[in-house]
Amino acid sequence: IEQVRHDLAQGICKHPAKFDYMYSKDWKYTNFTCVEMGRHNRHWKEGEDVMYVPLSYAEMRERVRPLPPGATPGALDACSGIPEACSTLWRERWTSSAVESESVCECIEETNHFIVGSEASSIHLEHYYELVRKVSGDVASRQHSG
Repeated sequence: IEQVRHDLAQGICKHPAKFDYMYSKDWKYTNFTCVEMGRHNRHWKEGEDVMYVPLSYAEMRERVRPLPPGATPGALDACSGIPEACSTLWRERWTSSAVESESVCECIEETNHFIVGSEASSIHLEHYYELVRKVSGDVASRQHSG
């Protein structure tokens, strides 16, 4: 709990825009907020031999609306008549299904989150095994580690 309070007071949580980073045109790390995550959601097993410990995650919200009445499909301003706010831009997208094809407007907003308290997490590994082998008759050989 103390680490969470400490993390929330840090610059990365108080002024996250100062830490925006653009790795490339397609990999932009912006619009971060700090969030607290429950202890049981801070790690999970992925496969037989992989433990995943997230330090941040991205959340994507997609809204799709029909083209506004009177809009010209394909025009640069085709979605400008959407009254809802979008932090990025409303963009036209062509959709197609087995029944019909149409132009729609979509808004995709992405928020990135730092998970506070992660730095105070620790990983403990324990290894113990016991191997019992029958040598002969009623004689057994035991090996253990730990």
